[in-house]
Amino acid sequence: ADVAAAHAAAEKEAEAAQAEVAALHAELTDLRHARRAADERRGSGRRAEEAARTAAERAESALADARAARDALAGEPRLAELLGVEEIRPDTDASALEERLLAAIAAGDRRRTELLAAQDRDARALRALGEGGLLPEPAETEQVLEVLEAAGITAYSGWRYLATLPQAQRASVVARLPHLVAGVLLNNPEDAPRAREELERARLLPCAAVAVGATAAIGGEAAAPGVDFVVPPNPAMVDEAAAGEVRAELERETRERAAALESLGGALDADRGLLARLRAWRERHPAGEREALAEAADAAVSALAVAAREAELADAEVAGLDE
Repeated sequence: ADVAAAHAAAEKEAEAAQAEVAALHAELTDLRHARRAADERRGSGRRAEEAARTAAERAESALADARAARDALAGEPRLAELLGVEEIRPDTDASALEERLLAAIAAGDRRRTELLAAQDRDARALRALGEGGLLPEPAETEQVLEVLEAAGITAYSGWRYLATLPQAQRASVVARLPHLVAGVLLNNPEDAPRAREELERARLLPCAAVAVGATAAIGGEAAAPGVDFVVPPNPAMVDEAAAGEVRAELERETRERAAALESLGGALDADRGLLARLRAWRERHPAGEREALAEAADAAVSALAVAAREAELADAEVAGLDE
């Protein structure tokens, strides 16, 4: 009886132990499942946190870039100068700035054209003066002389002929016959009909009237009717000493103009560069963009905080299960 009782008690204990082992096994299985699920939640939380951090950094970087681009334009002294203010606000001043830059560039181009034309004019005068000599006659006179020379007709500009006369006679000739002094003189009066024919055929269409006469007319006493007085001409047209002074002045003005052209070219390049920057900034950063970027950055930071909190909870959950 004692043996049977002991056997029964042993069986009960064995059954209880098996039940306990089964319960422990089930609990361990549940813990493993819970741990696996917690790990998955923690991984998801970390990934969500990293994605939120990346989004926040990207939003903040975009906002910083937009602000930096705006501040860079706002710090340009030339733009403030164009508006006549101490500081500009690109967000509100962009349209006015673009108009002012376009106007400044157009004015600079016009001034550059004027300076280049003056350089060409003075370069021509300097070439004609060379190391010595007189100022050249007007281009219209030169063109007439070229046609006559090609036709074999001997002729001189009035200025060059005047330079051959004694100095005492020059003022009288200019006062009496200013149109011939500024025109063309044929060596032989009988060449006049052929000269007219050649010049009409050439159709020069000069922008100034060019009178054609003969050298013989200079020696007379005749005076052009209707002329009250003549504006004193540049003495360098007939006086080589005066031409030397003009040459020095032209060289100085040419140097100064070259420096002005270089400075103007740099200013135009700078204004064109500013205009390109301003237009690119307006295209990349339309009105209201910075406000939208600031809102997006705030939202991204808030999302990062939520994701970080969820990741912390998942870590705590895993730690609790590991205990």
